Amino acid sequence: ALRLVFVIARLDALARLLEFCDKAQLTLILHRLCPDALPPWAECRVRQNLLDYSVRFARLKRFLFEIAAAFETRGIDYIVLKGLAHSPDFTPDPLLRAQGDIDLWCEPAAIETARGVVLDLGFRPFAPAERRHLPPMIRETHWQWRGDYFAPDLPIPVELHHQLWDDEFESLPIGGEEAFWSRRTTAIYDGRPLPVLARPDNLAFAALHFLMHLLHGDLRLQRAWEIARFLHTFSRDDAFWSAWRREHPQALRRLEAIAFQLCADWFGADLAETAAEEIAR
Repeated sequence: ALRLVFVIARLDALARLLEFCDKAQLTLILHRLCPDALPPWAECRVRQNLLDYSVRFARLKRFLFEIAAAFETRGIDYIVLKGLAHSPDFTPDPLLRAQGDIDLWCEPAAIETARGVVLDLGFRPFAPAERRHLPPMIRETHWQWRGDYFAPDLPIPVELHHQLWDDEFESLPIGGEEAFWSRRTTAIYDGRPLPVLARPDNLAFAALHFLMHLLHGDLRLQRAWEIARFLHTFSRDDAFWSAWRREHPQALRRLEAIAFQLCADWFGADLAETAAEEIAR
């Protein structure tokens, strides 16, 4: 009887762990990093999650490329945020992010034109706007929530950002966001070029996004794992950290350092000397 109680307790604990990982967007990462740690029933469950999400991820990329092509036809400049833009620096495979939506950054003067293009593609607002972006939009659907974070038919929202950080609302001014736009670069995904943030700015945005959700009480731990992986991967890249320090003002580096310390502590990441110095300050 005691053995049975122990087995049931272990099964319940693992089930609750997987439920936590689903909400934290860590399930697919856990499977990739620890493939032999799960019992057969959990391995089967996560493999099905991966198969289901692969179908949704293909839809997400198709929507993204469709919107990108429409923007380019209309001459609308944009930058892809998060998602594909976080691979390979933050995650070895964008599939592992279990990405929920499509985030695009447009200049304020072009944001309404961009909105009109997305509306023309059949997307409609379904939630209120936030200070940093317009109301999220999805294509009309009769889908209903069934408790499955990896459902292939899960709706794919599009968020059009007109700013990355709200100094006034967060009460933490950073300065320098406009330089992110001027330093944007291009990356190739599935053979298609997409505009993305430069590497130092991509790290800064990830850190600010992490900090914003931490302060608002809705942080997903996957964001921290990605930053920790970046810090660990680039811990010996002196050229990168020289550019990072040169291009980011002190107020921005200070907020980044908060995120760096937390993520490195949580996941045991090595830190570059420059990052460690900023944390010490």
